[in-house]
Amino acid sequence: MKRLSLLLVLLLAAGVATAQAAPAGTTHHKSSASAKLKPIKAEGEVVSVDTTANTATVTVNGEQMTHPVKGKAAIAELKKLKAGDKVSLTVMANAAGEHQYISAIRPSMGSTATAEKKPMAKKKY
Repeated sequence: MKRLSLLLVLLLAAGVATAQAAPAGTTHHKSSASAKLKPIKAEGEVVSVDTTANTATVTVNGEQMTHPVKGKAAIAELKKLKAGDKVSLTVMANAAGEHQYISAIRPSMGSTATAEKKPMAKKKY
C-alpha cells in the first residue's frame, strides 16, 4: 500500500511539474515553422527605421510598435523611408493575433518618399 501511495504521489508531482513548464515559442516575436501566419493590412506613420537591424517603428491607430522587416522587397523599401512618412504595411500575425514581422511596407499616396517633384506645366490661354 505504501508503494502504491508513493507511486501515485510521484506521478502527481511529475504531472504538476510538466503542466507548469512554459510551452516553447510563446514569446511575442518568435514564430514556429508549424504555426500559420495571417496577413494584416494597416496604414500608419513611420516613427523611425533601423536599416542595420531591419526594423521599423510605426504608429498605427495611435499605437506605436516596432517590428522586424522581412523579405527583399520590404527591406529595400525600408531603406527609402524616413520618420514622418505615411505607409501601408502588411504585418504577419499568428493565430493569437500577435504580430511577428512586417512582410510588406510601401509609402501611402501623398507620402514624401514617393512624391516626385515635377514642374507644373504651363497652361496655354
